[in-house]
Parts: sequence; C-alpha cells; structure tokens
Amino acid sequence: MIDDHEDHDDHARDTRPAEVEGDDYAALVRGLTRDLEGTAITRLELRQGDLRVALRRAPGAVATTVPSTVAAVEDMGRPAGWRAVVAPLTGIFYARPSPDEELYVRVGGHVEADSIVGLIETMKMFNEVTADITGTVREAAVESGALVEAGQPLLYVELGESQAGPAAGA
Repeated sequence: MIDDHEDHDDHARDTRPAEVEGDDYAALVRGLTRDLEGTAITRLELRQGDLRVALRRAPGAVATTVPSTVAAVEDMGRPAGWRAVVAPLTGIFYARPSPDEELYVRVGGHVEADSIVGLIETMKMFNEVTADITGTVREAAVESGALVEAGQPLLYVELGESQAGPAAGA
C-alpha cells in the first residue's frame, strides 16, 4: 500500500502500465464511467506511467436510475408481484447511514418511491440509493458492507399502495 504523504522517486521504480490490448483500455473507460454514474463527480483524471485517462461530464448531468426488472425477479423464482431495487452503480453497499444508526429499511417495512434504502460508496464518495417503487420490503438480497455491481438486486419489494396519504390538492 502506498502512503499518499510519502515522497516517491519515479526513477526508482517502473511505473509503465503492463502491455494492454485496445479492448482492455475500452473496458477500463467503461468501468470508470459506470463507477461515476450517480455521483457528483464531473471530472476524473487517471495517470499511470504513459497511460492517461481523462473523463468529464457536464455539471448537473445525472445518470438515470436503473429501473426494476420483472424478468430478473421471476427468473429467481420470486412471486410476480415482487420487484428488485437494484444498485445504480458499482461499489460497497451500506444498509445504514452510519454503524450506530438504524437501518434505512427492514424486511417487512414499507418503502415509498424515492425513499432512501441504502448507500453505495464508490471512490470514497457515498451515493444514496433510492427505491423506484412503493411497497413492502420482502427480502434483503445483499448484506451491508458487500461489494455490489451496477444492476445487482439489493432488495426485493412487494408492490403496494403508498402510505403517504392523498396528494396535496386531491
């Protein structure tokens, strides 16, 4: 592990990247782009030896939320009325805001669309994960502290009615 505060002599060690085929560079860029989705990061520059990758996006540009999928739930043998809340990006999933606080959601608990169900840490940034459906949490698919991939189910929700009450002006 390299200490960021340590001075390094670049001539003392070889910093050139290993021989990489063109497809591997493309995979690196795709992976970095996927990891940045859902974050507030607008610019990233990575340098290693002769390799330089710079990614930029317009401030305020937001990646779309990965939608729940019926097929993924049915393929796993779960009831047809259940929908997956999936990870919008790759990183470490946390089921609570901090170790000494309550879980965002519990199995058997109710979630509303846009309610926070967890956090994903990517590149030392914490990103809120929100439900895109309303219903009752029926299953937690991953444990807190687990590495998750973009699109991976985090929990399963049985579709239900909103408990927020009637909309204003209704």
